Amino acid sequence: MPEIADSPADVDRAMRWGFGWEMGPFQIWDALGVDTVRDALADAGIETPDWVANVPSEGFYADSESGQPTIWIPADGERQPDERPADEWGLAYLKEDESTTIWSNDEAALLDVGDGVALFEFRSKSNSLGQAVMTGLVEAIDTVENNRDLRGMIIGNEGSNFSVGANLGEVAMALAMGQLDQMEPFLEGFQGAIKKVRYSSKPVVVTTHQRVLGGGCEMTMASPHPVASAETYIGLVELGVGLIPAGCGTTFMAARAAELAADADRPSEIQPFLRQHFEQIAMAKVATSAHMAREMNMLDDRATIVMNDARRFHVAKAKVVALSEMGYAPPPVRNAIPVLGAPGRAQFEIALHQFREGGYISEYDHFLASKLAWVMTGGDITAPTEVHEEYLFALEREVFLSLLGEEKTQARITSILTTNKPLRN
Repeated sequence: MPEIADSPADVDRAMRWGFGWEMGPFQIWDALGVDTVRDALADAGIETPDWVANVPSEGFYADSESGQPTIWIPADGERQPDERPADEWGLAYLKEDESTTIWSNDEAALLDVGDGVALFEFRSKSNSLGQAVMTGLVEAIDTVENNRDLRGMIIGNEGSNFSVGANLGEVAMALAMGQLDQMEPFLEGFQGAIKKVRYSSKPVVVTTHQRVLGGGCEMTMASPHPVASAETYIGLVELGVGLIPAGCGTTFMAARAAELAADADRPSEIQPFLRQHFEQIAMAKVATSAHMAREMNMLDDRATIVMNDARRFHVAKAKVVALSEMGYAPPPVRNAIPVLGAPGRAQFEIALHQFREGGYISEYDHFLASKLAWVMTGGDITAPTEVHEEYLFALEREVFLSLLGEEKTQARITSILTTNKPLRN
């Protein structure tokens, strides 16, 4: 300062954008306390430029009386507006104005972001998808659908991750209290919320960043027109905790396999895509970028990938407005999904047997993957046929609930909650 750059904010942005820092050096300085760092530099005998003594105690960054962000400029010894591009905005300043809150509960809120667009924000721990979030999501979409002044809705947040998936703590508590029977209505409600995202009469655009796991992935796949930050790490990881994706995710991936086939009337055309999707779920694979997620078919060609994460809300809002202007209509219900039945499942069983005999998977891994194959090929069906998506949704719930009663699944859930490490049992 000021030989390379006049504004500390420019240096901070260079370190964040170019080197992946979460905070730039001057932001870190502010976080530690200007006086604290200044005193520590002096105590250590480190020579500093003259301007360091003039940095105001409140820090490099501060808001003006009007609430606009400012940055202290060393060369001028005064504050100047820290102007941000119009297409980079977040929720922090928005939430300071209570009038922007349309609806809220303990773990979520619906905010008015202007131009007739609402935004549903998770506020739960780790943005997990528990009862309050999912019932809130349904209520939020109902609110948007019934408000003539709202064009549609964004689903997004500014947490460390978009979502780590369903709230396993609630699941573990229900199991500990012997209330397994209460999981069925919760699961039906979870699926209902995911379907609401897909079939809302107004556009619902999910905008993702960082980790998007389990239920968060299913919510993204449900959105007909998602917006994903390039740094989106998305995957269906439920087998890692002894379950299968049952928030419509298994069905979505089975349906997507048939949609990608050159000829959906030929099982041999569907099988390669179904095998790819089966392996991804069975191995709990997570895409290392939004572009890889597209290769894994968890994002399709209608998804928009945003390189600059700070622009994702702007792009999502613009997409809601554009879809509304074009006369939005939700996608049709999948009422004829081709499934391969027992012949298609046999190929998976052969591969699983070989992996088990080779020592690559445990006996319980084999059991879980067989349950997954059962659902993805249509359950107790002896030959290729077409089924309604509700049939597969019901199979998801049936298998999920049966797995919750397995001791080894319960042990895997406990391991994740207590050690944050997957258990291979």
